[in-house]
Amino acid sequence: MDISKEGIRIAARSTSDIWCVGDLAHCPFKDQSFHVILNLLSPSNYSDYRRYNLSIY
Repeated sequence: MDISKEGIRIAARSTSDIWCVGDLAHCPFKDQSFHVILNLLSPSNYSDYRRYNLSIY
């Protein structure tokens, strides 16, 4: 998931993984949908992680 539509287009060309445009504040997934969230190089409102992940490490 990335906020950049162009970044998602580029990533989707190189792999068959699932990619989507969004961010934690406007996430297209249901609450408690993930076991792990990996955040690289982006500032976040970390309180939003609890909505999508069972625990934070």
